[in-house]
Amino acid sequence: MKSSHKLLLLAVTVMLTFACQIRPVSDIEIIARSRQNMAAIDSYHMGMDVSATTQGMTITIQTDGVVQMPDQSYMTMTMLGQQFELLVLGPAEMYMRQAGTSDWIPISPAAASQANVRPNAAGELALLEFVTNLRREGNETIDGVECYHLVMDVDTQKAIALSSPEMAGQVEPGSTPATMQMWTGTRDFLIRKITLDMSLAMQGTEMSMGLTITFSNFDEPVEIPRP
Repeated sequence: MKSSHKLLLLAVTVMLTFACQIRPVSDIEIIARSRQNMAAIDSYHMGMDVSATTQGMTITIQTDGVVQMPDQSYMTMTMLGQQFELLVLGPAEMYMRQAGTSDWIPISPAAASQANVRPNAAGELALLEFVTNLRREGNETIDGVECYHLVMDVDTQKAIALSSPEMAGQVEPGSTPATMQMWTGTRDFLIRKITLDMSLAMQGTEMSMGLTITFSNFDEPVEIPRP
């Protein structure tokens, strides 16, 4: 056999051996590895858009900033045409100020809980433990990164309890499941985007809510100001 044929046969054998060793990753494994890898990240940039519609009126909140795990963050928040800055330096040390002003106003832990001020997206990421009807919608590119796109259902009351604990007791039983979508890197299993859409009844009033969270700049240095 000619040497060129031997090399070709060797190359084909190596390729087939490698292909046989590739094990398709399951949807459950994608969720598990994404949770594990996100938990190991020290810092990231986070954007969060929230919308709530009831009785024909929609309120939107846009938040953007940086997170230093486990419990520090600096965010700018736009709501009703006003811009604010939120600073979290620990579980019991939080501040707020209107953009353009210099004085930070301390926020008590009770007030922070009432306003759902949190340093990161741990509540939303914890929802991945309670998903049902998990299915894959192929791959998509987010910020230049190829991602698995997963769609799943989440119990609405669990979603509210983890993302907005103060509202949990107001949600009426029987709400339809929330729809959650996740885009996570096919190579690093780091989540780039999460969306959560739900319809619920609170104190006799129908409401629809939408949440989009984006993650980027993993483990890059972040600046957290001090008051």
